[in-house]
Amino acid sequence: AIRGGTLTITPVATATGAGGEAVFTGLDAGYYLIGDTSLTRSAVILATNDEDIEIDLKSDLPVIDKLITNGENGSDKGTFKDEDQVVNFQLNSRVPDMTGYTKYFFIIKDTLNGLTLDPDWQDDLEVKLGGVTLVNGTDYFVTVTGTAPNQSFKIVFDDFIQYKAQAGDPIVVTYSAIYTPEEGVHMGVNEANIQYSNDPSYDYQGDNEPETGDPTDETPKDDAKVYSFDLILTKVDGADNSVLLAGAQFALYKYDDDTATWVLVETLTSGADGKITFGDIGTGSYRLVETQAPLNYNAILDPIYFEVTATFVGTDVASLLVNNAAFTADTVNFAYVSATIENNSGSILPGTGGRGVYAFYAIGTLLMAGAAAYVVVRRKKETA
Repeated sequence: AIRGGTLTITPVATATGAGGEAVFTGLDAGYYLIGDTSLTRSAVILATNDEDIEIDLKSDLPVIDKLITNGENGSDKGTFKDEDQVVNFQLNSRVPDMTGYTKYFFIIKDTLNGLTLDPDWQDDLEVKLGGVTLVNGTDYFVTVTGTAPNQSFKIVFDDFIQYKAQAGDPIVVTYSAIYTPEEGVHMGVNEANIQYSNDPSYDYQGDNEPETGDPTDETPKDDAKVYSFDLILTKVDGADNSVLLAGAQFALYKYDDDTATWVLVETLTSGADGKITFGDIGTGSYRLVETQAPLNYNAILDPIYFEVTATFVGTDVASLLVNNAAFTADTVNFAYVSATIENNSGSILPGTGGRGVYAFYAIGTLLMAGAAAYVVVRRKKETA
């Protein structure tokens, strides 16, 4: 009767959900049909009496959860990465209950900001339904719009109603993107949601996507965020920190856990303002080496080691931490880690354990050998 339009339903009471529940009060005993205002998703028929009744309205709507599978710092919703580093994403959903439908649209939409899809990204794209890998171009179709680093793509399932008997089966999508933050932004946001059919009584006209007038709805967007920070160094005179030093050259290395090696990030030289900025790097262990000192100044002989870590609450950064007291992390926007590094002028003696100390060992040894030879020769002469 509802589908045929011959039954008119007039609500006797309405309630707006708050805190996960909606409460109807003052109802007389009798039978009631309870559902959303359009009665298109699900409904419950129940009889009331003098006691309170609690019911679960099992409205089976699509859901989606976006994760980062190669995240760092213990989070799968937010992570720090180096610029141009690959980020692996996973979209989790399930086959909804399509009872009453003869056609059903199921379209996954994903929007990238500060992230770029490699030209061959679909070679690694994988879509599984109920544990079975679906075929791109046959079981689903992918369309990409926009330009990097602000792109979007959608996955349209072919004849999705064919999975009606598989309600509850997992739908898992995996793909990769490259972190390409815009200048000064230090964050890339990745949002995903699902567009789906929402009226089983409607005669849908679209094929795999809705046509104009076909009723659909969309899930709330679920996002995952990728962050980076700048390493800002300021070179100053050790005797007078107000004197900024140009010409200091530093090489920054990052430890690669996979290869157990130190990998060069970049080599930069300070300008007239004494600044060196290594832009858009992620958390991890670092080694800083001064490869060239400013003119008339002594280079720092020993590498500077430090480690940067972060914590998250959901997709948001909760803290950015550095284990070296010489460095300071931005505690407001988590956009930088900074340090002031001194250079000293004048002569310098080799430090304990430095390479220069070996020269003193050699000279001392030669002097001692010479003195011993002199004593031996002198004694021989005296004896003669």
